[in-house]
Amino acid sequence: FGRWWLYSQAKKIPGYRGLILRCTYDQLLKNHLQFMDREAGMIGGAKYSGGNVRQFKIQHEGDEESVIFCGFCDDEADIIGHIGPEYDGIVLEEGVTLLPKAINEISPRARGSSFALAAKIRLGLPEGGQCRTLTNPGGRAMLYLVDHYITQKPDSKEYPNYDASTHGHLTGTLDDNPYLHENYERDNLSHLSAARYKQLRYGDWSVMAGQFFGAYDPAKHVQSLAAVS
Repeated sequence: FGRWWLYSQAKKIPGYRGLILRCTYDQLLKNHLQFMDREAGMIGGAKYSGGNVRQFKIQHEGDEESVIFCGFCDDEADIIGHIGPEYDGIVLEEGVTLLPKAINEISPRARGSSFALAAKIRLGLPEGGQCRTLTNPGGRAMLYLVDHYITQKPDSKEYPNYDASTHGHLTGTLDDNPYLHENYERDNLSHLSAARYKQLRYGDWSVMAGQFFGAYDPAKHVQSLAAVS
């Protein structure tokens, strides 16, 4: 979804600059790069430059082109390579695998690029950018994502300027995926621990492996002050 969203924006907006990011190069190769040559022909006028270039280009009229950069970010040393350019769209794919610091520092780069500004004005589109984080629950950035995007209550001392109106989330379950075979839950998830099963079956962000209260359910175990007064 993230890759095709970037394709659609790059086709529509001349000069568009996008970034799709995975944690490691191996993940990037297996989940994205290996498909991009074939997809170039499917969407027309696009080409994928392989090797170390890792760019997907769409040519518009004249010399104007849109570019989607494909990268990875596993540790703090990788972050610096992604915080220089400005992007119109960023996809942090399988975001829980990234460092919280990477999400925090790279996502602001989706502020709109100078390359696409004239086209956005001409098309009547917002001049800024957008960052989308696509992910399952469970991973080293899970608590960061919960605080910023789900409960929208990060530590006010650490993030004093946080604006909840610019953050949000959509949650999906297996029932929302029309491409899974009918026995996927039984054949592929039945061996999982209780915590991991809830994460992958129901998109449950309230459960973590090893948590003390394994049966914790906010709907059952959380009451407002008004309700208990």
